Amino acid sequence: MSQLKNRAKSLLDFGKPQTRLFVLIMAVMISMLAIISVSYADVPGGRPAPTNVAVPNPGTQEQELANITFPAPYNTFEFVVTCAACHGGTIDQQAGHFGNWAGSAHANAFRDPIFRANQQIVNQTVLNLTGEDGAGNVCVRCHSPNAWYSGRTDPNLAGQADTSNAINSIVLSTDDEGILCEFCHRTIGAVEMKRADLDPNDPAWNMMAGISDWPHAGNPYPQGPNAGMPYGDATFQINDGMTYGGKYPGSAEIYFSDIPLDGTTYTGQTYGIYPPGWQLPGGVDASGQPVFSPDGSVPLHFEAPIGPPQNPDGSYDYQGQAFSPEHTTFEGDFIKTSEFCGTCHDLTIPVLNHGMPEQRTYTEWRFSSFGDGVGGDDQRCQDCHMPTMKHEYSDESPVSLNADPVLSGWFPYAKDRNPQGGTAFHKFQGSNRDLPMMMSILYPEVDLEVIGAVTGNDVRIFPGMLSSRDPMWTRAQRNAEVEMLEAVNLDVLGAPVEVSPGVYEVQVQVTNESGHRIPTGYPDGRRLFVSLTVTDANGAPVYVSGYYDEANAQLYDDAGSLQLDDRALGNLIDATVDNKVMIYEKRTGALDATTGNYVMSVDLINTTVLFDNRIPPAGFTYADYSAAGTKFITYNDPITKAPIEEPGRYPEGQNWDVITYRFAAPSGAALTASATAYWQTHTREFMEHLRSQSAALGLDVRPQGPPNILDPNYPLTPNYLSDQIPDFENMTSLDGTEGLQDNWGGVAYATWLLTGKGSPYAVGSDSSATTAAPAAPGWVTAVSLDPFSVQLDWEAVAGADGYEVWIRYGASDATASWDRLAVVYDGTTLVNDAMNIGKTYGFKVVAFNGAGPSADSPLAIITTPVDLPLNPIDTKVVGVTPNSVELSWFDQAELEIGFIIQRQDVPVMGDFYEVARIPSQTPGGATGGNAWTDTSVLPGMTYNYRVAAYNDVGQSTWDIPVTASTGGLPTWVGTLGATAISGNRVDLSWSPASGLVTGYRIERNTTGPNGPWTTTFVVANPNATGYSDTTAVPSTTYWYRAFAFNTAGSSDPSNSVSATTPAVAPIAPSNLAAEVQAGPQVVLTWTDNANNEQGFYVERANGTGPDVVWARIATVNGANITTYTDTTVADQSTYSYRVQAFAGGGSAVSPYSNVVTAVVATEIPGAPSQLWATRVQRNSVTLSWMDNSTNETRFEVYRSTDGTNFSLIGTTGVDRSTYTDRTVDRNTRYWYYVTACNAAGCSQSSETIDVRTRR
Repeated sequence: MSQLKNRAKSLLDFGKPQTRLFVLIMAVMISMLAIISVSYADVPGGRPAPTNVAVPNPGTQEQELANITFPAPYNTFEFVVTCAACHGGTIDQQAGHFGNWAGSAHANAFRDPIFRANQQIVNQTVLNLTGEDGAGNVCVRCHSPNAWYSGRTDPNLAGQADTSNAINSIVLSTDDEGILCEFCHRTIGAVEMKRADLDPNDPAWNMMAGISDWPHAGNPYPQGPNAGMPYGDATFQINDGMTYGGKYPGSAEIYFSDIPLDGTTYTGQTYGIYPPGWQLPGGVDASGQPVFSPDGSVPLHFEAPIGPPQNPDGSYDYQGQAFSPEHTTFEGDFIKTSEFCGTCHDLTIPVLNHGMPEQRTYTEWRFSSFGDGVGGDDQRCQDCHMPTMKHEYSDESPVSLNADPVLSGWFPYAKDRNPQGGTAFHKFQGSNRDLPMMMSILYPEVDLEVIGAVTGNDVRIFPGMLSSRDPMWTRAQRNAEVEMLEAVNLDVLGAPVEVSPGVYEVQVQVTNESGHRIPTGYPDGRRLFVSLTVTDANGAPVYVSGYYDEANAQLYDDAGSLQLDDRALGNLIDATVDNKVMIYEKRTGALDATTGNYVMSVDLINTTVLFDNRIPPAGFTYADYSAAGTKFITYNDPITKAPIEEPGRYPEGQNWDVITYRFAAPSGAALTASATAYWQTHTREFMEHLRSQSAALGLDVRPQGPPNILDPNYPLTPNYLSDQIPDFENMTSLDGTEGLQDNWGGVAYATWLLTGKGSPYAVGSDSSATTAAPAAPGWVTAVSLDPFSVQLDWEAVAGADGYEVWIRYGASDATASWDRLAVVYDGTTLVNDAMNIGKTYGFKVVAFNGAGPSADSPLAIITTPVDLPLNPIDTKVVGVTPNSVELSWFDQAELEIGFIIQRQDVPVMGDFYEVARIPSQTPGGATGGNAWTDTSVLPGMTYNYRVAAYNDVGQSTWDIPVTASTGGLPTWVGTLGATAISGNRVDLSWSPASGLVTGYRIERNTTGPNGPWTTTFVVANPNATGYSDTTAVPSTTYWYRAFAFNTAGSSDPSNSVSATTPAVAPIAPSNLAAEVQAGPQVVLTWTDNANNEQGFYVERANGTGPDVVWARIATVNGANITTYTDTTVADQSTYSYRVQAFAGGGSAVSPYSNVVTAVVATEIPGAPSQLWATRVQRNSVTLSWMDNSTNETRFEVYRSTDGTNFSLIGTTGVDRSTYTDRTVDRNTRYWYYVTACNAAGCSQSSETIDVRTRR
């Protein structure tokens, strides 16, 4: 409120003509803000927050955002196709937001089979160790925000932490869409957990996992010179509504409140304010003030644009703003920062309380010359991973657009962003080149469910989405290869030198050119290694370090010794003693309590970093790295592997490593050294772990993709990913000993085998014989293979290790940027797909070797053709007889000669086949309706039809297929049956109908056998004899009837049948507490966590412990009750209590609450004795004592620093005779005593002891 008050004070000048209007506005503002309790919060970018304001709930939590698909299953984020329509559409896929995002690691973060396997292994392992389900939920938080925020993977919200109930359909949910558009663009900040003063064993480390919830408050996201997450694990704050942030000012600004909503811990509410310079009627400057609804209320956020943005002088600023006809926009201060990326990419292992840093990519950047804020060389994460570049919309309109002008209507919505440097290319690609290749196997037509027809590479399909993402995945793979090549530089620093008779040395320098450590991110299975080969004058090898066996996917010292993964611990490899391989990696492990040795493995729940020699970025500061958990770690003993910190592994700020190889060779030999740096993302060790652990833990979730819309039983037939893998049922482990199971571990392993077994990728090579960069290719040619594909060929260059292919997204350097398209090692040919028609592109090629790049080749300029027709749309069956089927469709093409009609027999026994090729009925560039009648059909048959346009160049893509039946109406046979299986499922069964059937329609109501019928389900399977209604709710009676149908119509209805779903067990109450009051009586209170309970059962036992006998003492009828008073207790007695919720008249009960103890006492308990200090440390003292009473409710611990004046420092519960004092100072003397207490009072004190803490 302080900002509002200061603003009001500056404006309340009664000499101004607008004062009266402003006073009225401010009065309403202040009164409304008082009602909704809004305060400003920190958002990086510059707006202060009130002092001493904490966020009691760290960030937006599960099911706190609106369910946008209510009453359907919970979804919080808009479907990607909604965004793709404007931010894809007719914009060049090479440059558009959707075209780059769709193939990226962000889009496929949840589809990634390696992530899914690892996530399930972690969840099941923690469940086996602790009995708590939900550890895997924390992984989903970053990989599928929609699944997490919807609560679908949280067992506490009836979810499944093994992701088995994630929704695969992309028209029902965005679970599978990973890090999607709305998640980033609705984010307005992040909340960081308090960390520095936490006990390392505190369950706060389990934050976000849904198990052992955290007891600590968070602070607003930090600002200032030390901004960031040195301990990781921040939580996003999400705007609840279709108000999106980007890099330009918009028509609103969004703040989030630090004040929880009344009666809750939710702090996710947001509201809109006027942007800088906004003028209200009368000339009142409303900058920074809340915006009012027409009724005078203050909305939590905008749901509709509030008008054109204005400059301070009142004129409109269309060019500088982001202005949308579909949604309100605001300048996303947070989304433009590296801190935004760091919210996920600084991560501490959040389970089992060990707090090991999983990744510190943000910290690595933050404390380097890329992010230290010193000088002008800072670069954000976005500058590399989503660079801003220019691109031309078309030859006629050489402008860079964020929004599709066809849909948004050009200016001011689709405006040229060239004056601001272009648009952001949403590449989001790092070093994972394996993932796009795996996706192309597992998800061959991932967007078919949205598009409805196979598109090929025809980018003209609305809304710019292809049914297949193969071009996007190819683009993502190429982006990864470009990123890796640019991130690493390798130099052989001269020829081998003979340092003593028969002993040589050669040095290789590996330089990290990126803004973080190399490699970075998730550590397991990821490494960079150097392969060195020294040859004599005849080319024969005399020394090798780093031999990779592609067939067995193993790295050895050399081909002879076969020492597996024998890493060098320092940067001297002395092969005259023991040959090693330079592997840059982070390896973790856990202590074996039996042997005292550390065991290195690729298990995500490992507790300790055992080795970390990854190369830091330029300008790093090690003190900051060490404090934030990204240390240089090694070990001396290869047996114990006890980790030690190695601060001097890289000198301060140095971003390179110089490896010295020492080896034996004939004296006086002329030797040549050649070295290559290889990047590997998924090692065999890691993949074997995923495969074997998935099998050993019994993980049985069968991986699925989106249902196939062309399947006759869509969406009921599951689309299992193993069915996309050729011969999956016969695939085995690499050693041939074990078959692959159909779970995420098996599917991940199969795609790893099929995509090259994680083959290392060369990212830098050099030779001591290379003295000059190669010449430029002398020529480059570009030829259109079709209107959407171009093949490039260029001259091979002697001495080149590879080639970088560049693309210009338009005809002119002034309006289109040059961008690296691909790295090519094998051959001199490249095909680029999914290009816009009738658009001019430029291409050039640069050769490179260890000495550097060549000059640019000559340019190849090509304009893609425009001759392929558009596909027909709206194909319909307009008439059916036993001997004919009449079709119609709309021709939207201008260049077609005619149309191809194909037919498919149903039930499907084969593919579509051509039945007609007819001339267009709308020739000469006209559009409109066309029709054709198929007279070759047979009576009593069912057929699928599809239509495409064609001309001399080729054919369009197919329209969505339609179905026709030439038989009469089907006849219902038999009786419909219904059985309630659970509170959410009713199974229906029937006998097959007679006649020609294409499917069944089921109708449902909750009124009675005669309707009205309010809900309909369609079973598109003519052979179906049953259906499971999974949309039922507990304790409800449903009536059903069914029809058989074909294209001629429906049968008579079946009989009506009813089923009543049973009650579902409520969620258990928690936080049960007992208070003894005069009477005597015991007052019980608890937290009601259920939403379907009818009441509670209260049980009591005499005494405490596991063997007590429980008896029900009360039934508390009614929902939402949280207290009960037991008046039947006796003096001098101890009782145990527990509570459970019930529903369905008692047929369904929850698990029990926690157990509490109540001691009804009129006598003071006996004094404790034998107090002693069992453990004395520098910062803690642990006390124990003898419990001599049976009626205490607590023990009170007192402490003194002079032996005379004591104060209470803590309490323990019933029968708890130990206490640890963590508030002591080192080398200090303390005195302690303990008393036992209950409602009647406290005992005499125990004996007093004194201790001195360690130095």
